[in-house]
Amino acid sequence: QDTALQGIDAHARRSAELTGRLAEGRPEQAAAVTAALLHNLGRTLLHLAALEGVAPSADWQNRHAQLGAYLLGLWGLPLDIVQAVAYYAEPQRLGRALPLLAWVHLAHGLARQPSGEDLNVDYLSACGLGADLDAWREAAQELCS
Repeated sequence: QDTALQGIDAHARRSAELTGRLAEGRPEQAAAVTAALLHNLGRTLLHLAALEGVAPSADWQNRHAQLGAYLLGLWGLPLDIVQAVAYYAEPQRLGRALPLLAWVHLAHGLARQPSGEDLNVDYLSACGLGADLDAWREAAQELCS
């Protein structure tokens, strides 16, 4: 078994589970869980390419989110999911408030660091998700420990 691929998969699953818990009862919950599960698709593709002997450039490694989003767009997934995958690490780059993106950004950040140190709190607040941040950090601590 490839431990790096297992790590990518575990992070995606943890992000999706966390999104499902945090967004419970919200109308965008199902789409947010889907986007969270798929947010590292590009990283998975690049890793699989490397296993086949194709060495992705550093530029592609840095643009894994856009690669995954491009594929999701080709597959016909809804634009909000595609945008959430494309911009999850830097949501402000989208240029508008998109709650679905905020959920993926939140789950990814908390799944990586339950303290939420890397979260863009301004963006989360603009999407109406900033007020409950402390409670969500506690939930992430419980889930990720």
